[in-house]
Amino acid sequence: MSEATLKQALLCLALSTGLFGHSIALATGSSAAPVNSAHMEVAPISGTFSLQSTSGKSVTNKTFLGKAQLIFFGFTTCSDVCSTVMSDVAKAMSDLGRDAAKVQPIFITIDPEHDTAKQLKEYLASFDDRIVGLRGNAAQTQAAVKAFRVYSKVRKTGADDMAYSMDHSAVIYLLKPDGSFGKILSGDSPVHPLVDDIKSVIQ
Repeated sequence: MSEATLKQALLCLALSTGLFGHSIALATGSSAAPVNSAHMEVAPISGTFSLQSTSGKSVTNKTFLGKAQLIFFGFTTCSDVCSTVMSDVAKAMSDLGRDAAKVQPIFITIDPEHDTAKQLKEYLASFDDRIVGLRGNAAQTQAAVKAFRVYSKVRKTGADDMAYSMDHSAVIYLLKPDGSFGKILSGDSPVHPLVDDIKSVIQ
């Protein structure tokens, strides 16, 4: 696990459990440097965004008020975790039955330069057509990333323009029907706990 990935994992743990004021260790190469998390300035998750759907419609965090929102940040050429999480979300929507009408799953691309509206729509259709794909320009995308405290970084794997990958947070953000932040869910949670977490905010 890279240092950046570990930092993000620890940040998510702190945000979801309130573990501030404790000493933690961040791996740096082959050694570990203790860091006092009481000194980490972490802004709250506002859950705000202003983006566009794959049909070009303007969508904000207020568009889906009245429904719980499952929000994941990723990109369509992600080789592993994004597809796994979307498959789990699709399964959870199926398992929710009628309660699925009270939930809006959302995929926000962190790679709008390469993820066109058409590509995003086709990618998500392979999982569940109820998953809304959102994209924006660079400024809108960065504003959403900042609002949700998402970690993302381009990693070049070659000289070609398409020879790249992106390191990013692999968590699901659950917003309550009133639009307030609910909790951070692990991107590798089994489907049943995911369903239970969703039901906890819609019932």
